[in-house]
Order: sequence, then structure tokens, then C-alpha cells
Amino acid sequence: MKITAIAREDLSNIYGGLVPNEIKLELSGQIVPDSYGERIGYYDVEKKSYVSYFKKDKEEGNTDCFDAYKNSGCVKEKRHEIYTERDIKDVIDYYLMYDIKESSKNEPTEIEDYISRGIYINGYHKCRYELLFAADGMT
Repeated sequence: MKITAIAREDLSNIYGGLVPNEIKLELSGQIVPDSYGERIGYYDVEKKSYVSYFKKDKEEGNTDCFDAYKNSGCVKEKRHEIYTERDIKDVIDYYLMYDIKESSKNEPTEIEDYISRGIYINGYHKCRYELLFAADGMT
């Protein structure tokens, strides 16, 4: 299943629009997520250095692209530990956040398609509901 991710912030004016505002994703299952984060780099706490995943940064040997997005305020930070073959590494990951166009949160809420008075006696009311959980300011 193909879905469309739309950036939460306008990315077209950051570093010449290197990262698109809309990307296509392929799902392996039928569950459509609410949001998607594109990892653009991380900060190695022990070495006190940034690592960029931008091809342009790797070619030029710097972190200019990564710094432009990080300093724009449109990234989400997540601190965690990664396990390597030799030890445990403390890192801070940086993500550009996207909302999923096909998510059920974008579907309209029906508020008038029901019996206003009375009780369902010999029938039923068909409905669809979604549970939304929040973590770190995200859903």
C-alpha cells in the first residue's frame, strides 16, 4: 500500500529545498500510521560530534545541510542508547516530521448520523473508532 507523507513545516526554503515537502512511502501491512519521521543525523554524546546522513555533507566532509535543518527548528530530537558490538553508545537522533495524508485522523467526524431520541432496540449502529495515544508531544 502506498501512502503520502506531508512535512509539518515548509522545507522548501531550507538549504535550497534539499528535502521535499511530500514523500511517497510503501507500507508492508494495512495499518496506516499517524506520522513519520525521516532521520537526518545524530549527535554522539561521548564523542561530542554530529553525524549527518545527507549525501552532500558526506561528499563535502561537513555538516552544513544537517545544521541548516537542525537550526531551523523543524526537527524533533530523541535521545536513546544504541548497542554496538563493543559497547553502548548514547546518541540524540534528529528527525524531520511528516503527517500521513491517508491517516484516519484526516477523515471527517460524523456527528449527525444517529437517532437523536430513543434506543436501538431491533438493530444496530455501525461505527468506526480509533484510539490515539500521546508520547513526547506526538500522537
